[in-house]
Amino acid sequence: MLTADDLRANEVRLTVTESLSRGDHQFIAKYSEESGDQSESLPVPLTVETSGVLPFLSDLKVQLPYATTKPAQDLGTSSSAYAVFVDANASGTASNYQQGPSFSGKVGTRGAATSGTYLVQASMGGKLLGFDVVGEGDFTIRTSANLLKPGFYNDLSITATNITPGSENKGQANGVQGLALGYYWAPQALEDLKGGAGNDEILVGATARRSATEIETGAGRDVLILSAFGKTANLEANVTDFQLGTDQVKVLSGNSPSGLVYRAITADNWQQFAPRAEQNTYGSGTKLVIDLDGTGPGTDKYTLYLPTVPFNYDTNTKSLFGL
Repeated sequence: MLTADDLRANEVRLTVTESLSRGDHQFIAKYSEESGDQSESLPVPLTVETSGVLPFLSDLKVQLPYATTKPAQDLGTSSSAYAVFVDANASGTASNYQQGPSFSGKVGTRGAATSGTYLVQASMGGKLLGFDVVGEGDFTIRTSANLLKPGFYNDLSITATNITPGSENKGQANGVQGLALGYYWAPQALEDLKGGAGNDEILVGATARRSATEIETGAGRDVLILSAFGKTANLEANVTDFQLGTDQVKVLSGNSPSGLVYRAITADNWQQFAPRAEQNTYGSGTKLVIDLDGTGPGTDKYTLYLPTVPFNYDTNTKSLFGL
């Protein structure tokens, strides 16, 4: 990720984060913009005469940072079938996060005479999320909260460096890069957000710019999970690409050790969550006003602007809830 200082200096220093095996190598620097435009440098050759044994990483997973019965999710590089980390906080009611996601796996060096010691690091979105010094075998890396905006990331990397004292393999580093992760939590004020091409579950609470805050869900069967998260203002957002019949709106009720708990919206009660008198058009689309408490006594309401959904209260509105 380039900074303003990089652009002013008109040059960028790149560092190889993994040890190189013996033999001939070629380095190619690639640059990508958010628009999708890419460019790359000419190959730069390098010959490595000697090398040690690289550490291995395997069984990489992501999991919630608090006690839960939900299983950890496998990490991979697919851009359409990836782990989706959804953290509504342990209570599911307030956005005062203490930790970010935890990453786990196995690390070691094949053929080593003794057990080793390793520095394992997790990075994503151009930031170091967490690190720890671990022994051979299973490891868990805990990360800090609030380091990255919610959204889809395809640059998660986990690296291991052998730091075993006296080992001939000390200093050897290896990593797994380009891992994909849907990373969704509820900040104090949600900014513009982009999902991926998989099945994302996006937490939507108070936003930074109200109806000007744009959520792009991306392809896949996506779920928008609405909650006030203890707030009373700025409960609105613009979902630019909602696909009727594919995407779905859910209302969060709370959190439990086994996962998120939702309001029961059925064919019999959906009108209590979306009263006819409060629904309206939005250009050629729909302005959806949702009572977050439905049949209960609560008064919090969330407004979604859905420019891709034609307004039809009797048919399209209930379809938004997956009915």
